[in-house]
Amino acid sequence: MALINRIARFTFIAVALLTSACSYALDMDGFRGIKWGANKADVSSLRLSIEKGSMSLYRRPEEKLQIGAASLDSILYLFYKQQLAGVTIAFTGFTNYVNLRKALAETYGEGHQENRYIDHWRWGNFGDDAATMSLDYNDISREGRLHIYSNEMTRIRNADATAEAKKARNDF
Repeated sequence: MALINRIARFTFIAVALLTSACSYALDMDGFRGIKWGANKADVSSLRLSIEKGSMSLYRRPEEKLQIGAASLDSILYLFYKQQLAGVTIAFTGFTNYVNLRKALAETYGEGHQENRYIDHWRWGNFGDDAATMSLDYNDISREGRLHIYSNEMTRIRNADATAEAKKARNDF
């Protein structure tokens, strides 16, 4: 009987883990028709916002600042070495946070909230999915951000940062 109880508990835990893992899987190959890794020169109507080293942020002037019922303040496209690596979406207000979270849950599943006291949600698995996404909201400032990153471009950036850090050995 004890063995059956252990098997039943193990099965329940395994199913719960698999279900929660699947609920926030993210197979997103880009954003609004622009594929991850796309060359900046191939994307029309970009305006430079910030450039620092091999990273640059661009806006699209005619961008629809809406996702579902959520009104957005801005959408910034992050390019690393001239390739699309991520997107940062800014919004203001609790209603927009709720509406954006509902749209994300409807499209990609419930997501994962590690701490129920903090409005930080994430979707995607760095090892398995094409992208990783996180949604943050600050109750005090009433500002929020949705970050979407290409996992492949993140791996490339991390490898480049590691190689650069190794070069620093000579500076000591």
